[in-house]
Amino acid sequence: MTVELAIGFVTIALMLALVLGVASTVLARQSLCHSASEAARAAMMGVANPTQVGATALGSLAHKGASVSVVENGEWVEARATYSGHAISGLTIGDNTCTIKAKKDSLVP
Repeated sequence: MTVELAIGFVTIALMLALVLGVASTVLARQSLCHSASEAARAAMMGVANPTQVGATALGSLAHKGASVSVVENGEWVEARATYSGHAISGLTIGDNTCTIKAKKDSLVP
């Protein structure tokens, strides 16, 4: 009975760690897309430094090494937010990136 309980406990602990890791990755991705969208919107509106607007929208991810870049190419704006080396329980996952493309003078990025 004790061995079965120990195996069950370890299995439940591993499942909980996996669920929390996936949730952390999803929340990081959502924050990246939000900051890229804000940076693209700022560039469309003609703000002087849209990269700073995106970096402000990153919130706590900015302190963890996430970054936002904005490239304006003619009538198009591309904002990209990247978070490198997101770690889940000691395992490093590759880059997490969200890219938003928008046309200047449009209402929605």
